[in-house]
Amino acid sequence: PVAKIRDFLDFHHQAVKGCPLPELKLAFPTNIPQQDNFDDCGMFLLKFAEFSSRGARFTFGPQNMVNFRRRMVWELVNDTLIYP
Repeated sequence: PVAKIRDFLDFHHQAVKGCPLPELKLAFPTNIPQQDNFDDCGMFLLKFAEFSSRGARFTFGPQNMVNFRRRMVWELVNDTLIYP
């Protein structure tokens, strides 16, 4: 599955940028926050991406999802990002 995702990203990078995708560093962290329902997978994915891009520790959990959703709605409605 990881190879197929890499191929997909490379294909689209080639189409947009006209060159191969740079080498990706894969990480498989352990001891990460876990969702406790079937509704929060998208928000968890977005938060993992956000925290990873900032080099931040994963200090969130299921208890934060309502506030994360509210914040996301505010950011979308106001067309601006709130700095973490």
